[in-house]
Amino acid sequence: WFELAANQNHNDAFYYLGNMYYEGLGVEQNYETAKKMYELSANENNPLALKILGDYYFYGISVPKNYSLAINYYKLSASLNNSDAILKLANMYYKGTIIPKNYVKAKELYESIEDDCIPDAILRLGNIYYKGKGVKRNYLKAKKYYDLLEICNPSKAYIKLGNLYKKGLGVVKDCMAAYDYYTSSAMVNHLNTFLRFEKMYYNGLDKEDPNYLDQCYYFLANVELPLYNDDEIEVKIEFDENEVYHDFDAFLKIGDFYCKNNTGFNHNYKIAKACYELATKEKNSK
Repeated sequence: WFELAANQNHNDAFYYLGNMYYEGLGVEQNYETAKKMYELSANENNPLALKILGDYYFYGISVPKNYSLAINYYKLSASLNNSDAILKLANMYYKGTIIPKNYVKAKELYESIEDDCIPDAILRLGNIYYKGKGVKRNYLKAKKYYDLLEICNPSKAYIKLGNLYKKGLGVVKDCMAAYDYYTSSAMVNHLNTFLRFEKMYYNGLDKEDPNYLDQCYYFLANVELPLYNDDEIEVKIEFDENEVYHDFDAFLKIGDFYCKNNTGFNHNYKIAKACYELATKEKNSK
């Protein structure tokens, strides 16, 4: 059907044929043939085809890498309001990869796709105001974007919002609110402990087991952390072998609550130690 439509010069047909050859869907995978189809579609200003052609030259897919050509394709696609191409260009300006770093230009591009609620764009806008990159530092605006990020991708927002409340930046300092955000981050982004410790799931926690660190992994992934004391902890049974998440920064910050002074929490060095040991799995120097 797509070939028939392509023979009648239907633009979308060229694009979808390109996808079929690119992915090997119903045909033998062939990046060169896919590229030809994308080029035919791009000739009719298909923004999706233009973005993919940019990827061809950016990543060197069956062609030599050519960043100048890639950027030209991304700009053409972005001019047709393709959010993926806009994000790609914004990230390059933000990071200073391939093109000179330009936070002002990055901010403009991120703002142009703000309404699409693309997590990476929202996160970067929050970071721009939080760190004062190309703009005057503004914690209230940073929080605005982190609040928006919580709607479209909460796992990325929790630790950012926790930082604001812990330090009292743009909000009234509130250690309990910060703690709630950090634990939410740790629980949403926990390690893939369920398969690794399936035996412990059936046998329950054995505090005398010499494999203490393993218990820490299981403990932190499955329990409600106590807020102020060493009361008995209720284990939450949430076994899901498909869960694969991690957020070591959140564990580091939770450890600080139980280890450092003036956090509003009583010291609990066992929990702190467990959190710090988890953070070291990412070779976190702190």
